Amino acid sequence: MRLGNRNFLEHEIQLIQEMTTTYKGLSRKELAYTICESLNWKNEAGNLKVDSCLVLLKKLQTAEKINLNPLQKRVHIKKEDKELFDLTNTININGRVDYFNPYIKLVKEKEEYKKWNDLIQRYHYLGYKKNFGLHLKYYICLEGIRDPIGCFSFVSTNSYHLKCRDLHIGWSREQRERKLNWIIDNNRFLIFPWIKIYNLASKIFSIARKQVPADWQQKFHYKPVLFETYVDSSQFHGSIYKATNWLHIGQTSGNYNTNKSDKEMTQICCPKNVYIYPIVENYKDILRKKKTDTLTTKGTFDNSTSLDQCIKEMELHESELDLWEKIQLKIAIICKQIDKQSMQRSRKVNALTILLSLYRIVFAKNFELCG
Repeated sequence: MRLGNRNFLEHEIQLIQEMTTTYKGLSRKELAYTICESLNWKNEAGNLKVDSCLVLLKKLQTAEKINLNPLQKRVHIKKEDKELFDLTNTININGRVDYFNPYIKLVKEKEEYKKWNDLIQRYHYLGYKKNFGLHLKYYICLEGIRDPIGCFSFVSTNSYHLKCRDLHIGWSREQRERKLNWIIDNNRFLIFPWIKIYNLASKIFSIARKQVPADWQQKFHYKPVLFETYVDSSQFHGSIYKATNWLHIGQTSGNYNTNKSDKEMTQICCPKNVYIYPIVENYKDILRKKKTDTLTTKGTFDNSTSLDQCIKEMELHESELDLWEKIQLKIAIICKQIDKQSMQRSRKVNALTILLSLYRIVFAKNFELCG
């Protein structure tokens, strides 16, 4: 059985069936957590894919392979419709972007998430929908103005099959399964209707193309290589994407409905124009590679940068170095001279450094005992 980019083997389905029978007392969400932990089912950020697991459980139940407990009925207390941002007394802001200092602000706090969702629901033509998978949300702000003037977000792409994109990249099915999350989707972009600042959107995208990958790397421990977005041609021309050098690579098929029997729903969906923006020049090579050497992954750093910093710091204080530290400096310089593509030699030098470190520790300990 397949879900997203993961193909579940027979023994994994059997394990899920056993766990469903064994842990009948657990709620569906608790069961999903337990299954994800057992299967080590995580996203690139290392978080358990609980939402995807809930979808899988529902799919297995529909196929009559498992029998889940009925959903518990919850008593929902109706809350008063309350707008979290008081933007009723809006003032038109006009002019050229050169007269202002726009910036983007990453949404981090729970209350700020609620406000962001509220603004998108009120002012974006698609409204608010919960993001599945990794995502970042931003406010668009102007220096000197307290309230935001817009919102946007990026999410790890949910489009598993996209013909025009797959042809453009030229990757295989296996490569797509491995690297799909290195593409992130600008799924919402909103500037409030009373903001009339010429070229503001272009300025925001020029800021976002530098800040978003850095924020994504800091939070999720890997750096995306490609932006994508979808523009409804029946309502928009995609002018802001064209103005900021996004590439138009084709259209979606327009069939977004997984239930093929629902023809009416299929006819409602119309094709959308697909735009991409490369974050790095060699994005195609990176997405087609089995291993990515140029990007930082979780828990690792760019070796050349770390080595240069190490050498620079030690050379500045070379006169103060003891014998052992001078040996370390020599090893670092040797490492720098080694061809970056030859990882075997690099490993040998790293192993030598570790052995010397162990030797120093043992020697120092023996020296203390003798003293």
